[in-house]
Amino acid sequence: MDYNFIKKILSYLTKKNSILVFILVIFNTLNILSNYKTNRVIIYTAMMAIVYLTLLDASVQDKIVLLFIFFVFSITTIIGESIVISTTKGNAIRYGVTSFNTNVPVWLFSAYFNMVVAILFLQKFGSYLFLNTRTTVKT
Repeated sequence: MDYNFIKKILSYLTKKNSILVFILVIFNTLNILSNYKTNRVIIYTAMMAIVYLTLLDASVQDKIVLLFIFFVFSITTIIGESIVISTTKGNAIRYGVTSFNTNVPVWLFSAYFNMVVAILFLQKFGSYLFLNTRTTVKT
């Protein structure tokens, strides 16, 4: 690995959007760990998401895409997990704290938000490093 590649990595990781992702994931993880037994976890995640999207240097379209991916990923994954839990009667996976008369806890939405943000970040980071292309979100 040469010095220019390390410089390129550090350059990307110290940009505003990269730092925002790190801060969001850290604080949202702390939120999950602190509030997983309550429904406040999703309220705090929503508040963090609003701040994140407000501060993010991205077009409105990119922000809408992020929210769309989050909602589709969350809903389909929640449905999938609920089906697995129901059909296996909790033998495949079981959550101790569930919400809203479902088989899954509300904190999963917060975890899925972290996952979506991290995956989109890694996609842009990988493209920047290896494809040498510009991404639609300013980095």
